[in-house]
Amino acid sequence: MDTYARNQALAFYGKREIKHENLSAIDWMMDLFIYPEIGLEQTIFNIRNPDIVNALGLEWTNNFHKYSYSEISPGLQNQMPLISNIFDKKEEDRDFFENQLLELYQNMMKYRQIASSISCLLPMFTVYDPETAEKLHIEPGQFTSYA
Repeated sequence: MDTYARNQALAFYGKREIKHENLSAIDWMMDLFIYPEIGLEQTIFNIRNPDIVNALGLEWTNNFHKYSYSEISPGLQNQMPLISNIFDKKEEDRDFFENQLLELYQNMMKYRQIASSISCLLPMFTVYDPETAEKLHIEPGQFTSYA
C-alpha cells in the first residue's frame, strides 16, 4: 500500500511525499480515503506548464505550481472538447501541450477513483425504517455504510 501511495503521489505531485502538507504518501492517501471532501481541496496536482494553467482559467501565481482537484476540475470540464480530440489523435501526432493536458486529465480521473474507492466502507446513509434497520442489525436513524 505504501509503494502504491508513493507512486500515486509521484504521478500527481511530482514527489513521493506531500512536502508542503508535511504528509507521507501513505498518510496523504489514508486522508484521501477517509476525508475525500478535504482531499479535493488539497493542492496536490503539479502543473509545470503555464499554458496549461492558462487554458484551465487558473493563475500562474502559485509559486509551487500546485493546484487542487476543485480548482482544476471546472477548467478541465471546459476543455473536454479539446481533450476528446486529443484522445482521438495518435500519440506521435500530439504536441507537448496536448500530452500534458491529457496527462493532467488522466491523473484527475485516477485521483477521483482513488478518492471514492473505499466510499462503500464509509458511513454515508441513514436507515430510518425500523424493520429495515433490524434486518441490517443497526439502530434506526444510525448513520451507516454499505459494508
